[in-house]
Amino acid sequence: MPPRLEESFTSSLSLGSETEIIPALAGIPARRGIILFADAADRPIQMLLCADLRRTARARLLTQHKKASRKADISKVCTRVYYTSISSEFACQKAYIALCRMFFADQLAELVQLPKLCFVKLDTRLKLPWFAVTDKPTLDPNTAIWGPFITRKYAHQYAEILTSAFGLCRNTECLSSGRYDLCPYYQMKTCSGPCLHPEQQAHYQRAIANAVRVANVGPDEQIANLTASMQILSKNLEFEKARQVRDQIELLKKLTQPGFREIGPLSQFCVLHIDLAQKDRKNLLWIAFVATASDIREFSFSLEQLDMVLSAIRDANPCRTPICPADIQDNLGLICRFLYRSKKPGLWLNCSLKPHLNTDVLLEQIKIAFPRLSVSG
Repeated sequence: MPPRLEESFTSSLSLGSETEIIPALAGIPARRGIILFADAADRPIQMLLCADLRRTARARLLTQHKKASRKADISKVCTRVYYTSISSEFACQKAYIALCRMFFADQLAELVQLPKLCFVKLDTRLKLPWFAVTDKPTLDPNTAIWGPFITRKYAHQYAEILTSAFGLCRNTECLSSGRYDLCPYYQMKTCSGPCLHPEQQAHYQRAIANAVRVANVGPDEQIANLTASMQILSKNLEFEKARQVRDQIELLKKLTQPGFREIGPLSQFCVLHIDLAQKDRKNLLWIAFVATASDIREFSFSLEQLDMVLSAIRDANPCRTPICPADIQDNLGLICRFLYRSKKPGLWLNCSLKPHLNTDVLLEQIKIAFPRLSVSG
């Protein structure tokens, strides 16, 4: 049974005639937040996420503010308004999704439309593992997962780059069925056939290990090593081998494109978001969100408490609590709705890609994200 409405919102007001509604609505703050309209039996009619609570309430309830539209007229059945003012855009959307689950569970798919993310996976239990694309992420220790990718196209490109760069299996159907001799890549001699020749399996395992390392830490180190090898091969006049190494380098450089900039192991995924909890320039109160694949932790802090933020990042562990793929999709979908924006509200840091974060670096990042504020630690 969902909680009572007054327990889920910070403020409310009862409505009378329209002449009484006008002064009552003036008390609603003109700020970002969530507003819910209820009937005489205190049943939810409609809930909205809005940039201006007062303007939204007037537009939905006052006749002189209404324009010709196909929206349902709720002014005749609405007798009570509940609202919560939330300064942070991310916090507002997070709270809105939680309230939709409470009061509009049957309309959740319509009201909450998060991006459908994709991931690249590798089953480490297989003798000859390969990279595959999935939309059902897991934190199972036997399956390595990388992501999140905002489109399936990017996930396929990522898997294809790793497969081509390290000469991995491209015909996974043969591996799954056991009919190795039917593989066209082996017949065309573009694959050494580790599935048919056990002596090739050690080489394949080394290639997988190198590919996994690139997926975990990025391609820069591998590109530097291959560049040095290419130069040595060129000096030794082994131009054909040097050309093959050059092609491998060109493939790995594609992993640095913008669509892959936030990609890493899902088990290490950790994003920090900082915004103002109260926009009072004299007494700044900040709010932080430390998000992993399985959880989003929220807390308030002052700039003298940056150690608290760093401690929360260090303690973040997405594998601590079992979680189903749908919940991982929801958590990451909300995060990526902001993470991949060109103009993000507040500060966003992918901490899994910034392992050497300290208080000085964090304070400098806050100053950059909030240039109009006088920020000092």
